[in-house]
Amino acid sequence: MSVIDCQALGVPVLAPRLGWLAGAVEEQLTFDEPGEAVKIVEELLASPTMWQAASRRAAASTPERWPRS
Repeated sequence: MSVIDCQALGVPVLAPRLGWLAGAVEEQLTFDEPGEAVKIVEELLASPTMWQAASRRAAASTPERWPRS
């Protein structure tokens, strides 16, 4: 699935801080080093509140780019 597809479905997407991905994903979910990505995933899994908030923001970020039926 593409980044936009995942976000539209409410799946928080992590991305490296480079190219267009850095602009498509919220700052809190971007990373420079692989260890940072692991830390973000651990935080998302440990905190249902963080996951739910990131999920809502992901879904809200894509309505004009993803067709809804």
